[in-house]
Amino acid sequence: MKKILFFTGSMSKSGGIERVTANLANMWAEDGYCVEIVVLDRDTSSFFKLATGIVINTINLKEYNSKIEMIPWFIKMVYYFRCYIKKSKPDVILGIWTSRAACAIISAAFLKIPVIACEHIAFYELRRGLQILRKYTYPYANAVVSLTKNDTELYKKMNKNSFTIVNAVEPIYKIKHLSNEKVILAVGRLVPQKGFDILLKSWNLISKSYPNWKLKIVGRVLIGYEDYAKSLYDFVKKNDLEDSVIFQDQTKKILEEYDKAAFFVLSSRFEGLPMVLLEAMSRGLAVISFDCPTGPKDVITDKKNGILVENGNIELLSKAIEKLINDKDYRNYLGENANVEIIRHYSNEFVKKCWDNLLSKVGV
Repeated sequence: MKKILFFTGSMSKSGGIERVTANLANMWAEDGYCVEIVVLDRDTSSFFKLATGIVINTINLKEYNSKIEMIPWFIKMVYYFRCYIKKSKPDVILGIWTSRAACAIISAAFLKIPVIACEHIAFYELRRGLQILRKYTYPYANAVVSLTKNDTELYKKMNKNSFTIVNAVEPIYKIKHLSNEKVILAVGRLVPQKGFDILLKSWNLISKSYPNWKLKIVGRVLIGYEDYAKSLYDFVKKNDLEDSVIFQDQTKKILEEYDKAAFFVLSSRFEGLPMVLLEAMSRGLAVISFDCPTGPKDVITDKKNGILVENGNIELLSKAIEKLINDKDYRNYLGENANVEIIRHYSNEFVKKCWDNLLSKVGV
């Protein structure tokens, strides 16, 4: 039985990386592979449901607290993970996100185990230190997987074996969105990347004209970003938006939130290929998204299966929201087309074929 080893930071959180890792792990476990997931986090639970037989282990390495500790922390991570690889003896390793992928490449050196670096964020949005690490390690990966074609072309400059494989969405149903709720939904961690401050400013421009409508933001407060979350709460209070803005913590029943909403808004400053956008579209939900780097424009054909708005433009975002509030037929049109797009290009079957082809190319 072939063994696939994932290396990531955590599985206990509700982020997109954890979601994608769970999806891929389940896909291969159900296909008969032996699947192990190695995390840094002491918590070896999974926020997302995993198939029977998938094992989560930890190398139990605390995160560094300062830049001074960063290099010795990374060296420890390489050492601990190399020891784990030698014991586990996988047939292939998937490094999920830049630092884990770089660590996997170094840790597996001379062990004759193929390593695939899996990226989940726009090419140019990495911190300087990670860009340097990527530059000197990715050429030695057996393959690099990116979520968008534009980024894949950039990765090919450092590693010719670079491929585009999108995230899969499960479940996918060919459904018509029938919610009559007057709720605008946004989903994501409360961090600056997700642009909820911009979304609130856009909503503030028009909310008083639609007193029966609510803006609902579902997501957790991330450690280290408490001040950003507080700034969102303060903005709501200062602008008398308490009656029209709802903040809700992360939930395992996120599909229910999509199904209850009238439409979905993605206000991110940058992305990889946002899972929340794919999930919303898979449920037949009309979507509005900033045309941010990268991802949304790969999925959305403007005014056909969603609405693309100039990145960061507060006024244009408010106008797009207002358009969908006032036109239910248009919402239904966009939602039905969105569902078709996901079925055609983001189904588990489609994505699995892409990954199976790649595993074959690296000798698995």
